[in-house]
This record gives sequence, C-alpha cells and structure tokens, in this order.
Amino acid sequence: MTKTFYLPLFLSICFTLTLSAGTIMTVRGPIDSEELGKTLEHEHILVDFIGAEETGYHRWDRDEVVKQVLPHLKEAKALGYQSLVECTPAFLGRDPQLLKSLSEETNLHIVTNTGYYGARQNKYIPKEVQNLSVNELAARWIREFNEGIEDTRVKPGFIKISVDRDPKLSPMHENLLRAACRTHLETGLTIACHTGPSQVIFQMAEILHEEGVAPGALIWVHATTDTPENQIKAAQLGLWISIDNVTDKPERIDFVVTGLKALKKANLLEHVLISHDAGWYRPGEPQGGNFRPYTAISKSLVPKLLATGFTQSDIDQLLVQNPQSAFELGVKKADVHLGMGLRVGEVTQHSAIIWTRVTKNTERNLNGYRDLTKREPRVDEYSPLTIKIKDREGSMPGASGQVRLRYQSNGHSGLTDWINTKAENDYVHQFQLNGLKPRSEYSVTVETRPDKYSNVTDTVSGSFATPAYKSEWQDVTFSVITCQSYWDLDNQAGFYIYPSMEKMNLDFMVAAGDMVYLDSESPRARTIDLARYHWHRMYSLSRHVDLHKNLPTYWEVDDHDSWANDGWPTMEAKWMNPLTFEEGFDVYREQVPIGDQLYRTIRWGKGLQIWLVEGRMYRSPNTMPDGPEKLIWGHEQREWLMRTILESDAEFKVLISPTPIVGPDRSQGKNDNHSNEVFAHAGNYFRNWTKEQNLKNFYVCNGDRHWQYMSVDPATGLREFSVGPPSDIHAGGNPPQDHRIQPFMRVGGGFLTVSVTRESGAPTIAFRHHDVDGKVVHEYKAVAP
Repeated sequence: MTKTFYLPLFLSICFTLTLSAGTIMTVRGPIDSEELGKTLEHEHILVDFIGAEETGYHRWDRDEVVKQVLPHLKEAKALGYQSLVECTPAFLGRDPQLLKSLSEETNLHIVTNTGYYGARQNKYIPKEVQNLSVNELAARWIREFNEGIEDTRVKPGFIKISVDRDPKLSPMHENLLRAACRTHLETGLTIACHTGPSQVIFQMAEILHEEGVAPGALIWVHATTDTPENQIKAAQLGLWISIDNVTDKPERIDFVVTGLKALKKANLLEHVLISHDAGWYRPGEPQGGNFRPYTAISKSLVPKLLATGFTQSDIDQLLVQNPQSAFELGVKKADVHLGMGLRVGEVTQHSAIIWTRVTKNTERNLNGYRDLTKREPRVDEYSPLTIKIKDREGSMPGASGQVRLRYQSNGHSGLTDWINTKAENDYVHQFQLNGLKPRSEYSVTVETRPDKYSNVTDTVSGSFATPAYKSEWQDVTFSVITCQSYWDLDNQAGFYIYPSMEKMNLDFMVAAGDMVYLDSESPRARTIDLARYHWHRMYSLSRHVDLHKNLPTYWEVDDHDSWANDGWPTMEAKWMNPLTFEEGFDVYREQVPIGDQLYRTIRWGKGLQIWLVEGRMYRSPNTMPDGPEKLIWGHEQREWLMRTILESDAEFKVLISPTPIVGPDRSQGKNDNHSNEVFAHAGNYFRNWTKEQNLKNFYVCNGDRHWQYMSVDPATGLREFSVGPPSDIHAGGNPPQDHRIQPFMRVGGGFLTVSVTRESGAPTIAFRHHDVDGKVVHEYKAVAP
C-alpha cells in the first residue's frame, strides 16, 4: 500500500497554532512577513561542537554571551538589517531563551529552528534520538511548533536539518529529511538542510516529491561551494539556493558574484538567498573565540554587485523579498496530477461512474527496473522485494490532493464538490453521477489541486453517451477484450488494439476479465501495494489512457486480475500470501469503475441487452465433486440470470462471461469453467436451459481464452464467440479444431466487436473478430425473425 503516516494521538488533541497567511514565527512570537524587512537568512550566535551527549546550557554563561554578541547585532542593525535567522540546531548550542533576550535587547527579529543536525556522522544527535522512526522524529518537531521549545514557549520558525557530504543519503539522514517533510505538511515550517555540494541535493528533491512536498519548501544550505550549473538546475526545480558563506575576502566576493551573475542571467534570482554563516560564539574558548561580524554583504558584496550590473531592486529581492517568501509559514504541497486519466464505467440511461486517481507525476516511470523473466517460481515463504515499487518500470505513485468533476450535456451540467483523495484508497476517487438523460452525450472534466489553498494543477477531459430507453431503437456497436498480459505488450505505449478500437466510434467496451495478471507475471502481487502496481503499470500506458477517456467500459473480474489462477474464495495459495483473496478483490474494485453489483444487466435501446456475470466470488471450489451444488455463479446469481433473460424483450440478448460456456476448452490443465468436465453439471444445466426455453437471438461472448473462435454447442445450438488475447505474442494454448463445433478458430491476437443495427429495416446483429490492427478476420451475422 502506498506509504502514509499517522501521528500519535496526542497531536490530534494538543494545542495547534492558528496563523494567517504571510506569517513568520520569531522568538518573540509571530509577525507579518512584511515586518521581516532586510534579513540575514543564515547566521549563528552560539555554536557548541562538543557533541550531543556533552552539550547543554551549563556550557556557557548567557550574560557573557550577550556581552560579546550584542555589539555585532547592533552593528548589523545599524547597517539596516531588521531580522536574523539563527541556524544553530538542537544539541549544537541552540538556546531559545538567549535568542529571545538578544531580540528584546536589539529589537531585531530573530528566528530559531526545530530539527536535528546529522552531519559528521550524527555526532550532534543523541543516541536515543537516532533510534526514532520518521514519524516519531516528526512528532517531536511538531510538538515544539505547537507548544514551544522545552519550557520557554519560544516557537521555531523553520526546520534545520543536516546531512553528510556523501554520494547518497544514509538511512538516518533520509529519515531526517522525511521527518522534516512531514513536519512541514503539518506546520508549514520551511526546511533548511545543511548539504554542501550537490551529491545528494537532487536525491533530496526526489524524496520531497515522494512525500508530497513542493521544492519551494526546502533551502539548499551552503550551495555556495557548488557549481553555477548545479545551482541553476536546483533553482529550476524550485529549491531555494542559499549563498551563505559570504566573507570580506576579495576572492570569496568574486566567487559569489560570479555565481549570482549566472543565476541572474538564468532569471532565477527569485530562488536565491544570501547570508554570511557568521557569528559563532564558541563555549570553552576565551571570550567565545573569534566572533565573525555580520558585515561583509553590506560592506563588500553589495557594492561589487551594484558595480557589475545588479540593480537595487535585485539587492532588495535577495535581502528583503526572498527571505519573506522563504520563511513564511505555509504548507507547500507538490503539484498533483492525473497521470492515469479518467475512466467511465457502468453507464445506464440515468447514471455513470467516473474513475480517476491523483498522481505525483504526469507520466509513468519510463526507465525503471524491469524483472528479468515473465514468471517467477512459486515460493510459499514471502520475502519483501528489494527493488522499491517507485523504482520499477510503469510505476505511478499516487498523491494526496483534491479532485472534482465537471460534466455537461445539452441543457444539463453539473459540478461536484472537491473530494480529498487518501492513501488508504490508493488516492482513487470514483464519482457517481445520477440523474443523467438517456441517449445523451456528456463531456466530463476532472480537476485536481494539492489542497483547498492551491490552484488547479492538472485537468483531464473525456466523454461518453448514455443508452436509449428500451422502447427506442438505437444502433449500437461495442467491443470485448480480455487477457492483457503486460509482459506480452506489442508496443511500449500500449496494445495495438487500443488505437484500432479508437478509430471505430464504439459506444462502449466490455473488459471481460484478466486485465492484469497478479499471480503469473513478475513481480508476483503478494501484497496490496504490488497488486495496485500491476494496475498502475497497465493503465498508465498512454494508449490505454487515451481510449478510456472517451469509451465507457463495463468491467468483469476473473482469476488473474483478482488473485490467483483458477481461484475461489476458500482456496489456499501460499505462493500469494500474504495477499488474500478478499484483498485482491478489494483492489480490483478500487482500480476499476465497477460499482457495488458484480453481476448486472444493461439495456441499450430496443435492440440490445447485455448480461455481465461474476464467476469467482460465488463459485464452489474447483476441487469439489461435480453435482447439482457445484456452481460457478452460485444459486442466486444463476436464478437472477435466467429470470432476467426470460423477462427481456430486446431483439438481441448477449451474455458476456469471463470464462467459456460452450468451448470446447483444452483437455489438459483447465478445471474452472462451464465447458470443463469438473463443472459438467453446471455447464449442461445452463446450456440445456437455453434450449428448453427456446431462446431466440441469444448469444455468448467469453474472455479467458488465448485464441479466437466461434463455437456452436452441438447439443443445444448455443453460439459462443471467444475474444482472444490483445496481442499475437500472448496467443496460444488452443485445442485441436473440430469444424463441426468450431466453424472458426484463429490463434492470434485481437478483439471482438458486436454491432446491432437495422439492415433493410430488419434488426441485425454482427459478431466480428478483429486482428490487432482492427482488420476483420471473421464475421457472423444474424437477422431477428
């Protein structure tokens, strides 16, 4: 299941600070961001490098610190600075009471932080803290924001973390960043991360995205030492670039000017912060050591910038406007998207379901890991996969956000409320539309945004038409597909049959089961997350997204797309554990717009009625001895099916079954459908019933088989049309052809279409088998008497 997190209960009942937009939290309380004024965004007053286990307030005399630091702060104030962001974190010398006293003495706004400093191999994080989970870390920092630091009532104005300068984040440092992201989403505090050169900054940007946090919530601290190229790349992503090692040495000034000129040329100054990283009263050293003043920017850097083409407006951008924007309290969520489009399902004369899913990206992972083989051995013991789902080909991570639906027809329109998408539903929402007009065309648009404070960040549009009443004639053409093997795709954009069907002006489609293969295609879906991944990688393919936006579909479930091959509810399949039969079904219903009723019938005008049946949830075990009580549909569904068929006055009646009813099937290896000997009683019962009732113009279309055929049951005359797989690669497994039973059989990929029209005034039905390019390879026509 996609990652989510739940904070401890006390956070839901503790005091939460309510602040207006444009607020910055200082050690003396909140201020409007405009009051921040000219700001030094990364400075220090006191830093204690002795280590987390030894540091503490006993290490310094506050009066002595004030005596040494106060003149430097007053000097900064005289240079026009109104605010200073103090970046010393906990266990490294953070002293909120000291900062508050200095702020009151100088009338400078001082901002302190929450968070932990992981650089230097976690020397400045206590051992007991290093064992905390991401959520436990976040809970501590959120508590400081809500209640104040220790007993001072001083609240942090940003989050300060630090990581080592390694090529990849360590597990501990990844935890720090994820905890900072989750704290940001709860508090709106900006994250400042001491990183140095860019070995990990772009990995950090990816983690922000995974956590649903916008790049503008992160300040890349000490970006000064990296190349202008990397600074530009990071700024283009939306990160804040902190040029914070400014000294009055000429070579340093020239270096900083060169970098700022490159950022200005790229029109990225609005992402840049500048400061000294100065101060540094050091406990244990005489008079706090060599305290560096906060003067180089005003006395050395700004004059050089103004002399080399920068304007006073640029300087104000760097020292006034940008710090205000960077440190304003406000949750910055990552843009959210609708990368899987929309799907329309269960269309009736008056209703429809619109399915959509909020995603982090606009497109699937195109370059992720792909397993080496299609199938993997059945192993009873479950071992978690080492390759994360997000790193796999076709992955499409979801995102929390909001969606709403606009729909319109002639004289009929509507707009739904905004709906929150949640991790527990895989960020899926299914809009139930009611009160629609029959035989009407509808346009639909889904909109998404990160939250109620944000603008719309993505839209997707589609269309569908509702059927006519049963009293009105309507020409109808629909398609039936089955057996979508991801490993047997014939094009990286999706199956060829999808654009072939898109050209046909179809009224609807039936997906007759096995739309994904949870159990028999790597990676085997042994968890809910992996089951969802199978659906994501199949239905994020661009051809599939494009077709479904404008072609309503009725969905049927079969064994592979719900759980395991030939499965039934009480079956044991240890090679699928811990995923259960029930969980597989739940994922299926989550991932397709099928509605509550798994078996149902839909009328399309006077000429056509279709029946969709469910063959897994109610079936008897395949291993049960055959007899009257061994059923695939269960008693209730079978009685409903026969009753509603007899009640119908449609010119043509078509039953669409996920599995064969006539066959014949292979003699070896199949034991789970009405054409198999193990269900001979149920198969004979239904086929004979169709003859006994003298059903006219009643036909069966079936999925599940990997070859196309038209069969005629020699005992009852029941005619069945097998759809076949969507690609030639997946075709095969057919039994020897008996022309008396199967006048047509083809081992190849494609799809089936069914058309109900009037030809010379006579109601006519045509069943056409198509190859993958849409060419008709077989046709059967019948005219209603």
